[in-house]
Amino acid sequence: SQLAAISAAVSSSVALIQGPPGTGKTATAIKILQQWVKQSWEILRGRKTALLATSDSNIAVDNLVEGLARAGVRVVRLGRPEAARPELLEYCADEIAAKACGVARLSELKDAAKQRARDEVHRAIERAEVVCCTAVGAGSAMLGDYTFPRILMDEASQATEPASIVPICKGSRQVCLLGDHCQLPPTVSSDLATKGGPGGFLPGEDGYPFANAGHQRLQRNMRRLPAMDIAPGGTP
Repeated sequence: SQLAAISAAVSSSVALIQGPPGTGKTATAIKILQQWVKQSWEILRGRKTALLATSDSNIAVDNLVEGLARAGVRVVRLGRPEAARPELLEYCADEIAAKACGVARLSELKDAAKQRARDEVHRAIERAEVVCCTAVGAGSAMLGDYTFPRILMDEASQATEPASIVPICKGSRQVCLLGDHCQLPPTVSSDLATKGGPGGFLPGEDGYPFANAGHQRLQRNMRRLPAMDIAPGGTP
């Protein structure tokens, strides 16, 4: 089922991949991004274009960064360095820029040096094959001049529709949404907004917003213990 999902994401303009817990959604996402990188030499040749991998939470973004780095993909993470795990700071654009400017944090720079810091951030983005950030972070002014023809969103069912639209509006021609609408819904603090219905962007099987989207469901539980196959309620 993972191979079918990867194939659908590579060949479809819009792919929806549902993965119950333990079925390897993030691992599948990494494989999809690897395949996209191989197909995107023309896109990656441009200075202001790259592939975009997003999620609603910083934790999920960190998981994407970690998986891509292990796979040998040139990746950069946008956003506040303090929101990233310490072992992933070397992939954070702000940390890369701070190191190039000879400071521990960009906040230490004086006004005259801030333009160089911005230039270093842009260089880090332009060297990357995949840019990782939160869905809302894709709307950062830093990315105002960039386009992302291929966009992947992990844990898409946990993002509200307005948040999901932000990265999709960055020039996407191919979109892959991974998630599971049977797990955690989006976090919406406003009762009024909840009643208005800004739900997740990955609905159930009866309500897809994309008529021609390739829907795939990951079947194999990668965390499954053999004993579960003989336990009451377990299915082989």
